[in-house]
Amino acid sequence: MESTENKNSERILIADGDPLSRRVLANYLGRFYHVDVAENASQALDLVERSYEDYSVVLVTNELPPSGLQCIARVRKDNPHLKIAFLTGSDYDSEFPLLRRYDIFTVLVRSVPFDYDELLITIENMISPHKAMGLRRYLKLQNQCHERVIRSLADKQAMMEEALSFFRRYRPHDTDVSQIRLAFEELINNAFYHAFKRTTGEEKYEMGAFTELERGEQVVVEFGWDKNFLGCSVTDNQGTLDVDTVMRKLERQITREGLLDERGRGLYLTRTLSDKMVINIHPRVATQVILLFAHKGHAKVKPLFINALG
Repeated sequence: MESTENKNSERILIADGDPLSRRVLANYLGRFYHVDVAENASQALDLVERSYEDYSVVLVTNELPPSGLQCIARVRKDNPHLKIAFLTGSDYDSEFPLLRRYDIFTVLVRSVPFDYDELLITIENMISPHKAMGLRRYLKLQNQCHERVIRSLADKQAMMEEALSFFRRYRPHDTDVSQIRLAFEELINNAFYHAFKRTTGEEKYEMGAFTELERGEQVVVEFGWDKNFLGCSVTDNQGTLDVDTVMRKLERQITREGLLDERGRGLYLTRTLSDKMVINIHPRVATQVILLFAHKGHAKVKPLFINALG
């Protein structure tokens, strides 16, 4: 029997109808956590009912019979605060309204080969959301991450020139750099023009009239590289977003309900242009968006990572 001396005390439930997948996931996560498994929704519901307080995270796959999302709906009905992640191998945009309805903010995508590092980081982030902050969390070459504070349009221009020069070392094709630039600038503009509010709740700064943030306000940006990704992040020190607002904005764009309006366009655009997007929300403290751009094998189905801190 495997020793549990080096394991965390947290317990994970894996609900997966595929025997091979269930065994592989359990063996891997079992190196770090105590793991229970369920092969169908009935077993999963029974385990949650008997051991709800024991589970730090429940991982449900789309292979779970009769339906992974149906299982999530039934679990969520009686356990509103349980942390649940969904693992799927197919496009889930049509199911996004259900994800929002059942408070599923983490969707992992089965890739070939499967990214076990991402799985472990995601579970860790769900258990300890403060660990999710910072681009260095997602890049292996941490000495290749650079941080800058920008408070004005002049700061932004100087930083973008530096970042683009950095990106071009690893992406010689102009199209690749142009897409990264578009996504990066969209995040910065979102921070400048939407994060900072007046006491009335109205946005403080307008495009065309803005030159510099007021004292005490700042936007922190990061950009970096490792063998798998180029990455960038933008963090404001306001924290005016909340998880439901982000999910609602994404849903309006994904379902095309808000295709012609501006609400959520920036988040949707950056999600579309990048391979992975991580959103970290600490209400009244900070909002951070991290984008990762794969060097090869660009993702057709995008994962969803939204972490609520505080």
